Amino acid sequence: MSKGSAGFMFCTWVFSALVFAGASYAGDNHVAKVAGDEKAADNKQVASKHSEVSIAEKEISALIQSVENSRCTFQRNGKAYKADEAADHLRLKWRRGKKYAGSAELFIENLASKSSWSGKPYSMDCPETGIQTTNAWFHRQLKSLRGVSVND
Repeated sequence: MSKGSAGFMFCTWVFSALVFAGASYAGDNHVAKVAGDEKAADNKQVASKHSEVSIAEKEISALIQSVENSRCTFQRNGKAYKADEAADHLRLKWRRGKKYAGSAELFIENLASKSSWSGKPYSMDCPETGIQTTNAWFHRQLKSLRGVSVND
C-alpha cells in the first residue's frame, strides 16, 4: 500500500467514525451534532450551574464590599483590623478557597467565620451593634442583600 492510499484510507476511516458517532462534516470543519434531548438537558444543567455560580459570586462580592464600607473593626486572631484590611483579607481567602465557597452561605461558613490557621472565630466590632461574630454579621448582611427581613 502506498503512502498516499494509506492517508486516504485513514481519512476515510476518520470520516466514517465521525458519521457513525453522529457528527456531520462541513468543509474542513467537523461539527458535532447534539445527540438528542439528553444532551440538551445536560447543557441546561450546566448553564443553570453557571448562573448559580454567578449569583454566588455577586453575593460574596457584595458581602465583602459591605465589610469594606462598614465602620466596623474586624477582629482576627486577637488583632483588630480596619474594614478595608478585613475586606482585602477576605478577598484573599476567597480567591484561594473558591472551591469551598459555592454559595454565599458556604463562603460565610467555610471562609469568613474563622481563621483557617488558628480555628478562632472572627468577630466584627461595629458602632451600631457592638461585637458580634462575623458569622452572625454576614448572615444579617446576606438577608439584607436578598431583601429578607433581618428579624426573620
